[in-house]
Amino acid sequence: INIARFTVIKPSKKEIEEALARAKKKNLNADTVTNMFGAILDGKNPSQVIDPSDLDLKLKVNFDVVMKNRTKTNLIFQDLNYNFTINNSRLVEGYTKEIKNKPGEYILSIANEFSSKALGKSIINAFTKGSGDYTLTGYSMVKLPDKIRKEPVKLNFNEKGVLEIK
Repeated sequence: INIARFTVIKPSKKEIEEALARAKKKNLNADTVTNMFGAILDGKNPSQVIDPSDLDLKLKVNFDVVMKNRTKTNLIFQDLNYNFTINNSRLVEGYTKEIKNKPGEYILSIANEFSSKALGKSIINAFTKGSGDYTLTGYSMVKLPDKIRKEPVKLNFNEKGVLEIK
């Protein structure tokens, strides 16, 4: 298993303004906070005008889970239930059916969001370093050829690796 095309969409000024209003942080400049979040997601170490975990700002994340099939049997992944952590901190969990089944390779696309409340030191560290340790746990229902088994099989996984953040 490999994680590819990991991206976090930077929040807009409007989204920052709404999050500041919900948190009743009227004394902060939205442009300054927007620049701070942009710098964090770019891997820079800006001076923090607010602790990101003080806001409930929804950040969109996209990535692909790429799996190689080294068996002689053609497998068809039907879905993916997952929990994804970076540096031992939960980032997202969910379910996807966005799957490209290609011979010998499967690409499961994740589009999710997480709250800035999840941006603790360990995850911010990963952005600053440009990499972090990930854990992907969960299961997928996999269809085998009918001559082997007609019903899908539950495939559990617990994969660890290094995530490159660009």
